[in-house]
Amino acid sequence: MAAKKTTASKTPTTTTTKPPAPKPRKVTAVAEPMTKTALLAEIAENTGLTKKEVQSVMDELTIAIERHVKKKAVGEFTLPGLMKIVVQSKPATKAKKALVLSPVKKSCSKPSQRVTLLKYAH
Repeated sequence: MAAKKTTASKTPTTTTTKPPAPKPRKVTAVAEPMTKTALLAEIAENTGLTKKEVQSVMDELTIAIERHVKKKAVGEFTLPGLMKIVVQSKPATKAKKALVLSPVKKSCSKPSQRVTLLKYAH
């Protein structure tokens, strides 16, 4: 007869309880556009950070965006869940003659341009 294998006793695993998720804040509309200082103060107040820490985060974000959208860069920056900045090349236009009853008018040609688009990312 074959001997039965005994299974090692399993130690009960302790389940860690997650802290309760923070309640979603009620988002209210702003009556007037905020200044940079007011925006920094509100973010600092709501997050518990100091104004200097929030300012340094904003400065680094500005540098990161600039590095992504400058000439010869990738041309796209995404802040997940918030926004997407895309740089597109707009082709040059040729001069055209307008057909109007008055004397012939000629519209000017325009060189190609880099256009920056800001899209809402949800």
